[in-house]
Amino acid sequence: MNKVGMGAWIAGLALIARICAAGATVHVSPVGDDDNDGSVSSPYRTIQAASERLHPGDVCIVHGGVYRETVRPKRSGVNGKPIRFEAAPGTRPVLDGTEPVVGPWSVFKGAIHRTRIERDFIQLFVDGRMMVEARWPNRTFPDQLWDRDRWARAGKGSRHGRMVDPMLAETGIDWTGAIAVLNVAHQFYTWTRPVLRHAAGSDAFDYARDLKGITHYDDKTKPWEDDRYYLVGKLEALDQPGEWFLDRAEKTLYLWLPDGGAPLARAISVKARDYGVEVDGKNFIEFHGFDFFGCAFLFKQSSHGVVDNCRLHYPAFARRLGEPGHGEDKVFALMEGRGHIVRGCLFAWASTDGLKLVGQSNTVEDCLVRDTSWDGSLHHVAVSLNNTGGPGDGSTARQCTVFDIGTVQAPGNFINLHTMPEPTKTWRKQDPLLERQNENSLIANNAARTLTGDNKGAPYEFKRNLANNYQEEDLHLMDPKKFDFRPRPDSPLVDAGKVIPGITGGFVGKAPDIGAYEVGAPPWRPGITWQPVVTE
Repeated sequence: MNKVGMGAWIAGLALIARICAAGATVHVSPVGDDDNDGSVSSPYRTIQAASERLHPGDVCIVHGGVYRETVRPKRSGVNGKPIRFEAAPGTRPVLDGTEPVVGPWSVFKGAIHRTRIERDFIQLFVDGRMMVEARWPNRTFPDQLWDRDRWARAGKGSRHGRMVDPMLAETGIDWTGAIAVLNVAHQFYTWTRPVLRHAAGSDAFDYARDLKGITHYDDKTKPWEDDRYYLVGKLEALDQPGEWFLDRAEKTLYLWLPDGGAPLARAISVKARDYGVEVDGKNFIEFHGFDFFGCAFLFKQSSHGVVDNCRLHYPAFARRLGEPGHGEDKVFALMEGRGHIVRGCLFAWASTDGLKLVGQSNTVEDCLVRDTSWDGSLHHVAVSLNNTGGPGDGSTARQCTVFDIGTVQAPGNFINLHTMPEPTKTWRKQDPLLERQNENSLIANNAARTLTGDNKGAPYEFKRNLANNYQEEDLHLMDPKKFDFRPRPDSPLVDAGKVIPGITGGFVGKAPDIGAYEVGAPPWRPGITWQPVVTE
């Protein structure tokens, strides 16, 4: 055998040995070195260095500390042998999307300090807490985050492309070049546009008349005169503690700390990367027990990924919304593909979306998503599950019990699935409008007085889609006043449900009980099963 053949033979034996043997375990630590061998006594320094050496079935143990990097797995795992990244026992390693600002700092005026900075950024933190970009009207974070009065009000004469507000003149600021955050017209969406024209003392400013999807409001008066907006992007607006301003032309950062003190010895950092994890076209990749700060995870065109027991603080932030040339509002925790699982995770303080899954047969369970989409736009939601497959490939809401809506004589809409044609939407271009909505939606095993097809209470008309729903009022529950919603043994819900493969497993008796609980089974508690720890 020649040397080339011998080398190939030896390499083949090594590959077979790896496949047959149990997966390897490597270690990563902030005190490690990427030239180490990855053993527990000689760990790597970065998770990425370990990632490039992992094969199906391998496990990467990440020890506690801060990791300012984006992990991009090099290989896929396989079914039964995923590539697994997990926190070392008793630790919470942090994937940090920020970079420190070290100064030196000097006094600008009063309690405002400044420093030279080469990095462009849109989000700033002090001691792990988000500060507010200088704005008008003022808003503190987080206590005024949801205060609608922290937005300015449009006045009479406002139209598409022009904002009129008598209070604007009182600011004494020329807002030309600032960014206007506009919750206007139907107010379902929020956009940002630069202020094109304004003068100090004026009660009006102009912005580009190009907000998509609202052209049918242009000839109407009222929708433009009850709007809300706020303005960012002027140093003159930096007028209270907890605010900052970045002069991008001069590469200078201005900061007024919440306590009015000096930046020396404070942990000041700015958003530097969008994702702590990017999985692109790789399958069977798992992350367990990580904290994400100022960044999110992204699984693109992949399958069977798992994100488990992770905590994401400030996973997404956008300064510009729906504005041509800017894509900040397209960055958020996202998994694309099939068979992904997000379990036991926290998503907190995302200005846009909390979590989005696109594909087939994906699962979100036991998660807490809070304080998202705080600029008030339906483009961004807390949790979005978009099915791109056929029937049986999508997400499922199951075993719902609904009661005490309306009165006995006039019950309200317990379960409401619209069946009328999908209304015309001038902005809708991607898919044809449905001639009949919810024509193929299965409604089964629900204890609900009414199953309606519109907001006025008309019955849901596709009878073929209804199976084993109980619509009377005598539910015979254990003790609903004490939140025990299990059926009593004499309840008409017992054994009255329909067996649905993959949905109704684990029932007791000849058939599943209708509703959310099985008779005699321990009551389960809605919501997460773990105790959240939130930074604010």
